[in-house]
Amino acid sequence: MLGALAWAQTTPGGVSGELHRLLGRARGAVEQATADPDLRRAADALDQRYARLGSYQRVDETDSKDNAALDLGVGVDVEWCGPQDVVLRSLTAQGSVSRLLLEGRDLGEVNGSPPCPADLAHPAPWKLG
Repeated sequence: MLGALAWAQTTPGGVSGELHRLLGRARGAVEQATADPDLRRAADALDQRYARLGSYQRVDETDSKDNAALDLGVGVDVEWCGPQDVVLRSLTAQGSVSRLLLEGRDLGEVNGSPPCPADLAHPAPWKLG
């Protein structure tokens, strides 16, 4: 234990800095472990479909079951905003997570269940990147 503390003292930020780095890595591991893989799969499937069709065409449960390539997963809710944007929602161990798909691009996840963005040029709370 003393050896570890002595080593940590020689790293940038000292013992405190090393503890912050370790906690950051642990938080990242927890977030990855609690992320919903079905949400990622659904986003990929819809973006591939957008690439083929040029829009996010509404899909019902029959389409999803009949077309194995369009697997939207269990527990993924889809809000069809329009032909150019879709919001996917899922529950994780940390609560609701929403993902915005816009014109074939995945704008990533935000916490909570925000509605479809009113302004696609500034789709808050998501950010164009």
